[in-house]
Amino acid sequence: MNSPLKQGVEEPEASHAASHWSWAWLLKRVFALDIAICSFCHQGTLRIIAAITQAEVICKMLRHLKRAADPPPIAPARARQAMFDWIA
Repeated sequence: MNSPLKQGVEEPEASHAASHWSWAWLLKRVFALDIAICSFCHQGTLRIIAAITQAEVICKMLRHLKRAADPPPIAPARARQAMFDWIA
């Protein structure tokens, strides 16, 4: 029996490209959002030029941009509703 990935494929070794899709391609497919294209000129291709991992540098940049540097507080968990308490 053929799996859904191999249906309609004549070759014995079907590639499993679904597990190798880039996040940019998935965003484009699901949300029609092409994250790899410049949002200002709509022509240039974006690429990663730096990855900042130091927390103090990130906080300094966010504060300079007047953005929240600290994450919002986590709300406490709500009490569980008793099963079927909506039935009168």
